[in-house]
Amino acid sequence: MDKNLIMLKDLVNWYNSLLLKNEGSMNMPISEGKFTVKEIVAHLCRWDEYLIKEGIPSLLENAKIDFPNINEYNQESAKLVKDTHFKEVIEKAINLRNNLVELFIQNEQFSSKVISINGQTKNPQTNEPFTFYYLIEDFNEHDQHHVKQVENFLYSLK
Repeated sequence: MDKNLIMLKDLVNWYNSLLLKNEGSMNMPISEGKFTVKEIVAHLCRWDEYLIKEGIPSLLENAKIDFPNINEYNQESAKLVKDTHFKEVIEKAINLRNNLVELFIQNEQFSSKVISINGQTKNPQTNEPFTFYYLIEDFNEHDQHHVKQVENFLYSLK
């Protein structure tokens, strides 16, 4: 399995580690005006759900993916879990992440296929073509950004 797919799969271990933490801290904002840990997990989970239900099917059919408005989508993700127990959010996140990894594995043959992301076929910063593989790398970077945020927050509680 490719290292990026392994990294995607490893997020499941991180989710499981969060179940060992005090649930009260999972409902605290990571800093003033920011999401809670639960909302961050819901945010990651919901992007997995988007990829599974809409993004990857669109890529396979049309070689394109059009993301929804990011800020609105993220705010909506937080609202959806307001009255949900953290354990339920984690269980859903684990299930969706396992399904996403499996979907990427099933379609690995498309990893170097050039795709369109929001109407663009090249990364504006690097001028490299967008590929299915690029999308996996990008989601890994996104995951790691949020893992670092949460880990820094949890460390600050000690």
